[in-house]
Amino acid sequence: MREQTIEILKLVASYLGPAVTLGGFIFVIRQLDLAKEQLKLATDNYRLAIEAADRNRKQEEEKQAWKKSEFIANQVATFFSDETVDRVIKMCDWNTRIMFVKALDRNILFLHDYKQQNELDVKRIAKSLAGPWRGWGSQKSNEVYILEALRDHAPSEIFTELEAFVRDEFDIFLFKLGQFNSLSKAGLFTFDEIEVHLRYVLDLLSGGRDHVPARLAEVVTNYAARYDFVDALALVRERQMRRTTETKRS
Repeated sequence: MREQTIEILKLVASYLGPAVTLGGFIFVIRQLDLAKEQLKLATDNYRLAIEAADRNRKQEEEKQAWKKSEFIANQVATFFSDETVDRVIKMCDWNTRIMFVKALDRNILFLHDYKQQNELDVKRIAKSLAGPWRGWGSQKSNEVYILEALRDHAPSEIFTELEAFVRDEFDIFLFKLGQFNSLSKAGLFTFDEIEVHLRYVLDLLSGGRDHVPARLAEVVTNYAARYDFVDALALVRERQMRRTTETKRS
């Protein structure tokens, strides 16, 4: 009886073995398909996460670029809206410029070089540009020569009221101009990003404008070097170097 039972079990096993094997194979295949689907799902999720991160990065870069542009625009607007900056630019821009100076409470005629003018010219220009010349003939002078005012001085030398005024104006102007270089060195923007805004001013100070005598650039840069306006001087020299490169390329 026992032997018959064993034989029956062997016979059943011989029939069920392939079926069990097939069932196991099918189970493995299904597990592989499931793993494949899970892998695809994980890959898709990873791709979506990468795309989302890339979008966020681009949005953040655009946001930072906008903030930088806004910051530069504000710095430039503040610079050019300054009364002293505006006056100094006008002093440099033309050989003859008349402006009312509130601090001095009178019109002042600013000229580049006394060698280019004589007293008759000064009076004629004053009359044609300013109409009635307030204070003319009084003890207070109403004209000043920029290149003379910015000359090197000895310790005992005394400047006139207007020469001292011009020097103070240039001190403020060069300091404020130099702040752009300080901010650039701090990594807040590059020279390329501010050059477009400051190009005209830097050209005035570096001999890059035909209507401005080269001597003006020489005197201003010497003044900046002598009184340690190193940041303003760095901007002027950088612009001068780039202009030379641009000329060679053209």
